[in-house]
Amino acid sequence: MEITKQNQNPQRYSKKDKQWIISALPTPATEKEKREIKPLKFDVGLPITDIKAVLDVDGILVKVGTQYLCSKNTLKVITESNNPHYDVVANGKIPVKTKTVTIGKTIPIISIDSTQFSTQGSQRDLVNQNAGVKSVDYIYEGNLNEGVPVNLIKQINYTLGEETRPGDTFELYDLKLADASAYSIEPLVVTTTQEDGKFDTQKLDSFLLGTKDRLKILQQDFNMIKDTFYAGIAPLSKGIIKIEDRVASAQDDTSFGGDTYTKKSSTTVGTQQTPKDDAIDAQKKATEELAKKAAEALKVETDALKTTQKTLSERVADAGSVTDYVRQNGGWDKYVKAIQAEKEKK
Repeated sequence: MEITKQNQNPQRYSKKDKQWIISALPTPATEKEKREIKPLKFDVGLPITDIKAVLDVDGILVKVGTQYLCSKNTLKVITESNNPHYDVVANGKIPVKTKTVTIGKTIPIISIDSTQFSTQGSQRDLVNQNAGVKSVDYIYEGNLNEGVPVNLIKQINYTLGEETRPGDTFELYDLKLADASAYSIEPLVVTTTQEDGKFDTQKLDSFLLGTKDRLKILQQDFNMIKDTFYAGIAPLSKGIIKIEDRVASAQDDTSFGGDTYTKKSSTTVGTQQTPKDDAIDAQKKATEELAKKAAEALKVETDALKTTQKTLSERVADAGSVTDYVRQNGGWDKYVKAIQAEKEKK
């Protein structure tokens, strides 16, 4: 940006008592011309004092609060051009035919409403909670250059110039999910050897004992993820990942608020047999009961056979006496017949 000096009759322009004086008198001028041709006079514009030469882009000023930001080259032009037509401030007005023309104020000034910075940042913080973002260094935060946030300077240079988009600095929550082994399926070896056509429930119980703890860990991780990205609840006792100077997307096409989600948990309380296993157990039980009854019947028959094979004297001895035997076995007639039968066998 070159310094724009007054190049049309510069000798006609002068300053005196904070006024610009423009004379149309020829050189040399006669006394008559001096009396008849009066010079134009207008006030020198009130200079801008709080100017910070911190920008890279030339030919423009950016007003932020009470500060004016420009490049070093632009500031040099303003202070050294000595041209009332090319100035950042208005240097008065002159009548031209039926109009009034303002002199100066030809260097553009862009105003930024810095009073909304904090409000916008707070609104972004609420949205960022649902993205697992702990904090962001906004354009009004961070390091300063002559009292101006460096982030703001970078953003203005990017917006008005040809510089690349500045990177952002922010912090993310490190969720620190469970160890990778909790998410692996390789160790889940099911050793449920088939016995009698059904599952070995004891082996299945042993297998489920390990998966219950793993399932609990996975549910805790999943619920924490839903708390963070649905409800915007910061995860407790987790780490922080700081990202510095990273170009992030500014697109925001997701709305939050009013979304619902469900958290569930489950606990393994035991194992149950399948209907097929129940049928196998019922058949096995019936077979066992039938075998038990057959054994009892065989014992009764064996005992009866052993009883009939005893001699008469042994049976009398078992009864206690002849009289007791006669009483227990139907009288004396049967006792006599038993003696005769025993003699015939001999």
